[in-house]
Amino acid sequence: QQIGLASDTSQYWGTPAEMEDHRWFRIDTTDTQVNENGKYHLALCFADVAGYTKSGLYSGTTTSEQTCGFSPRLIMVKGTHDTNWMWFDTVRGISDGNDSSKALNRTDDESTGTDWVDVSSTGWTPQGGGNHVNASSKDYMWFAWA
Repeated sequence: QQIGLASDTSQYWGTPAEMEDHRWFRIDTTDTQVNENGKYHLALCFADVAGYTKSGLYSGTTTSEQTCGFSPRLIMVKGTHDTNWMWFDTVRGISDGNDSSKALNRTDDESTGTDWVDVSSTGWTPQGGGNHVNASSKDYMWFAWA
């Protein structure tokens, strides 16, 4: 599943035809957004494994469960418009109305007091949470682990 971070990702990662087999991506050698000399860059590559991990996409203000086939213990959400990588896990606590969260790209402490996600035995559902998880007319990618 091709998940891009911008509306025209071909300039960074290659064209959809180039990535058709979903086993590789190309990094543009001239663009400093993804390949600046002297800077560190990280590629996170995930694959769905039945019963263990699942990834997907959704549009904001959804009330639909994101089906995993398991009850996720760890959920990571990234808005294609947003710089924050939101992290929710059952160790820190996911509970109705007071989910502990951490933005992986930030150095500040985890936060509580917002109902970001609800977990079920088969998946999870985005809740309020504003811009980082379920904003109107925004697209999100997610990864979940059992």
